[in-house]
Amino acid sequence: MIKKIIVLVSCLFCISHEMFSQTEKNMFLAGNSLNFHFQYSYSSDLSFRLNPKIGYFPIDNFCLGLELNLFPNDGYFNYDRYYDVGPYSRYYFNFSNFKLFIENGISYNFAQYDNGISIIIGPGLAYFLNDFIAIENTFSYHLNKRFGESPQHDLYFNLGIYFYFNIKNK
Repeated sequence: MIKKIIVLVSCLFCISHEMFSQTEKNMFLAGNSLNFHFQYSYSSDLSFRLNPKIGYFPIDNFCLGLELNLFPNDGYFNYDRYYDVGPYSRYYFNFSNFKLFIENGISYNFAQYDNGISIIIGPGLAYFLNDFIAIENTFSYHLNKRFGESPQHDLYFNLGIYFYFNIKNK
């Protein structure tokens, strides 16, 4: 079984190695990632969150978009529901079917009892399986400020799948 998996992954790598990654002007991206969250402001906490995103490339290798973070149960705030929404931007550096990117954003937090803002920055890596599908991971730092509370510092590791497509004529 292990040999079959290795052969399959090797074939996918060889096939995708020759393909062009799609971060050109007028492209769109849509996808979702799973966040692994480590909180170190008040106590150690590990939790998991969903992070759907959409984005548009107004110029080559530069994406502007909107993201939504869904927190089914936030460990620190102990809320049943918690989410935030906000704009983000990315700049990609090309390395064949691997693309390194820097991402930043700001989001407004909605919680059961209070709200706040978050400032986000971090590097990421996209591996393109073909012209339209990429597996991405990011490592990001979040500065969270709840209104009326001290700032909170968080680290996130995200792993997800994203689709790159063009709905306009070039």
